[in-house]
Amino acid sequence: MQDPSQFGKMLDWSHVAAAAFKSGFGYVAFLTWRKSTLQVITNNLPTIWKSLVNFILVLKAILVPLPYYAAADLLQKIFFSGDARQHLDKDND
Repeated sequence: MQDPSQFGKMLDWSHVAAAAFKSGFGYVAFLTWRKSTLQVITNNLPTIWKSLVNFILVLKAILVPLPYYAAADLLQKIFFSGDARQHLDKDND
């Protein structure tokens, strides 16, 4: 992230986008199946679509900005701080 001070805005917008996507998906599912809509909406889909949606949801869970930012920050502290460089150099001697 080029400007860490913008992280809060990015996180807010990612939540807004996720809420809009989930709301739209639920609304379309309700319009499609009406009274026979199951509580877990993906259970209404044919098997291939259910698998595809579940795969996309797993990707979304993995690619959410917060875990990515935390991991990148941790790696930056480990590998690019002065103390870590000294520690790594000592291991190589």
